Amino acid sequence: MKNYFFIGLLACFSTSLIAQNYCVPPPYIFGPFTGITSLAMDDYEHTSAHFDGYWFFEDETLPELGIGEEHEVRVTCYHELAGNGFSGNLNYRVWIDWNQDGDFEDVDEEVMSVDEAYYTETQSTTFTVPSHALDGETRMRVYNDMPVGEGHDYPSPCGYLTSTNPIGHHGEAEDYILVIGSGGNGSGGGSGTDPADWPIGISNISTSVAMQSIVRGNQIEVSLSSPTAIDGTLSIYSITGQHLHSEKVTLGSNQTKKVSITDLSSGIYVVKLDSKGYPRTEKVIVQ
Repeated sequence: MKNYFFIGLLACFSTSLIAQNYCVPPPYIFGPFTGITSLAMDDYEHTSAHFDGYWFFEDETLPELGIGEEHEVRVTCYHELAGNGFSGNLNYRVWIDWNQDGDFEDVDEEVMSVDEAYYTETQSTTFTVPSHALDGETRMRVYNDMPVGEGHDYPSPCGYLTSTNPIGHHGEAEDYILVIGSGGNGSGGGSGTDPADWPIGISNISTSVAMQSIVRGNQIEVSLSSPTAIDGTLSIYSITGQHLHSEKVTLGSNQTKKVSITDLSSGIYVVKLDSKGYPRTEKVIVQ
């Protein structure tokens, strides 16, 4: 149904905040001329009518992505003006907001970039979910437009409409909700705390370590517990990426450790636990 890094350690916003923060590309001026007919990821596919403008398919359920996993995304479009004085070529972009900060401007967030491709050819690319991607819901934006040689600008997440380019966007932008999970080729995905259940050679920090961050006044109290021994680094970052605190943590089997970081001003912070290069992050808000 159609409804209208720094390191990437930024806050994980709720779905309602995500919906409020993202820019909406301006509508087309004349048309509709081109649009997206299919968005596919791995075995999932969503087909739709090719309408110019912006659409948010918030009811669609895309595959859950795990840190370190490789996925394929495919985009198919339509072009009404092909052969009618226009080349039929289109520009394609796909962005994923890995750090969940409400935009698509950060490192690695553009996962597809194709220019001047004929519209009948499905465009595909593979990407790897980066280690700095935050767990939870985030947004993916799929975008197509007519090429620069026919009076258009290169695609940008928020679209364009300026006095120097009165033509405007002649394509479609579609948004989808993605879920970044704790499992995956990079961070485990075992079904329990028994190491025999975990993939060989993978650090299972996301499944083996319970991490909970609680705000008490102007301090953050982080509780860690693990059924197995781990070594890692616990770090705190501000929303702007400022590194505020780091310390080594060692947990023996079935041990619990508490770490307190005090005298923090109001704001959003990110707690990161990194063990053997596999991070786990949580957002906390100090009032």
